[in-house]
Amino acid sequence: MDLPSTLSIVPLYAAVLGLLFLVVTMRAGFYPLSSKIFIGDGGNDEMLRRIRGQGNFVETVPITLILLTMMELSGTSDTWLHSLAPCLW
Repeated sequence: MDLPSTLSIVPLYAAVLGLLFLVVTMRAGFYPLSSKIFIGDGGNDEMLRRIRGQGNFVETVPITLILLTMMELSGTSDTWLHSLAPCLW
């Protein structure tokens, strides 16, 4: 079996998810400024949701990108990769 020598699909989704991570992080980072929260979530439910959203992203996206990379390197068809990758969002 010939393995592909370069990745062509996963880096595209990794870049998009990297931009999405910036948005999620900025939402969680700037909210305390406008809400005058100084430590943690400040007992604010919205802040807690934003923190948890960022945490979920950080916990799930890296392992999923690793699995997609392994799939692409093992020769999985482009159709499968393009079908599975948007499920990350």
